[in-house]
Amino acid sequence: MLTRRRALHIIGGLSVTSALLPMRKALIRSAHATGLRPEAPRLVVTILRGGLDGLSAVPPYADPDYAVLRRQLATQTNEAEPGVVKLDDHFGLHPEMAPLKAWYDAGDLLIVHAIGLPARRGSHFAAQHLLESGTTSAKVRDGWLNRALDGLPNGASLGLAVGRAVPLILQGQTAIRAFVPPRLPKVEEDFLQRLDALYAIDPLFHQTFEQARPFVNEERGLRWRWDKTARQPTWRVFAEETGKLLAQPDGPRVAVLESHGWDTHEQQPARLQKLLAQLVDGLEGFKETLEPVWQQTAILVVTEFGRAAWENRFAGTDHGAGGAAFALGGGNRRGARGRTMAGTHPQRALRRP
Repeated sequence: MLTRRRALHIIGGLSVTSALLPMRKALIRSAHATGLRPEAPRLVVTILRGGLDGLSAVPPYADPDYAVLRRQLATQTNEAEPGVVKLDDHFGLHPEMAPLKAWYDAGDLLIVHAIGLPARRGSHFAAQHLLESGTTSAKVRDGWLNRALDGLPNGASLGLAVGRAVPLILQGQTAIRAFVPPRLPKVEEDFLQRLDALYAIDPLFHQTFEQARPFVNEERGLRWRWDKTARQPTWRVFAEETGKLLAQPDGPRVAVLESHGWDTHEQQPARLQKLLAQLVDGLEGFKETLEPVWQQTAILVVTEFGRAAWENRFAGTDHGAGGAAFALGGGNRRGARGRTMAGTHPQRALRRP
């Protein structure tokens, strides 16, 4: 990092005429290398912790083995009761992911299916460590994305961790910024009545209070949008506020978010229905706030491992080797239309070892 002291030391050792021109060129190169140009690419990494069942999110509905191995979980296409949303003559989307069909058709969604770690790892901790550190060594304590930022001038100004903790993928020598939406609880009616009585003694205060009261607790953005059960900002709020920061000309360029609860050993249909709906809602929030730079945006949705191809007796799935990943954003249009890519042959991925 070029500090003020260092800059004075360099200038002091050189003549003004010989130093000004090279310094100007260096500053221009540095500004471009930092990625803080308005047209610079944006990267969002969303980690689904617990192991997404890719075969439910993107089911190979036309594969005969799919229905055999998943008698309870398989979602079949039925004209009377629509199920899977067809992408092609083999793969489809879970019904809760139906809004992404338009992204797929427009080339804004790329699906990579039947992928996994180099070696089968049943431990969430070990698999997530490999995914985020980029190495099989448990001794590595920094993330590959932090190391990538370390290779950029002023890399500390580019990274952003969204949430209460900095995930391993962004931990390392390069300092990064952190952002947590504020926890502002709902204002109870009893409290409002007490304020009303208090402000009644002053006409000016009472008039101002009466004007503001109709807007209290109204969903007007980050401050008032809450998950009524968890009492915390919704997933879409995290996505929208992150997108607003990334869209700023001098804002961060790389962000990492986490989503928990994807370890669906039991009652998977009901749990995935809610989780996938929240995920899609957040992705739509990203697209809305990142629209000005959508063509320069890449959103990666990854998970530490997939689920078994066969269902268990609890209407769920156990840990498996094959998973699915998603690449979203306008940058995908530079390649082919949206498509589903299989890391291995889809039928081979479905058969029990």
